[in-house]
Amino acid sequence: MIIDDEIAAANVMQLMIERHVPEITDVRIAIKTTEAHSLISRFKPDIVFQDIVMPEKNGFEFLSEVEQINFEIIF
Repeated sequence: MIIDDEIAAANVMQLMIERHVPEITDVRIAIKTTEAHSLISRFKPDIVFQDIVMPEKNGFEFLSEVEQINFEIIF
């Protein structure tokens, strides 16, 4: 899963993952933290690529709201 408020950056990250990490087969993108909470609950990602500087909440504030962090985080 990619959490980034900049859609262009998220799309580039998705493209890089798809090209260079074939083991990752399903990439989800969240542009807003509210969206990210929902996606984490539904899809239970193994890895989250988390932007730190975001307009609503920074990456650390967002993660402090996640009930269970059962995934790896890459900032």
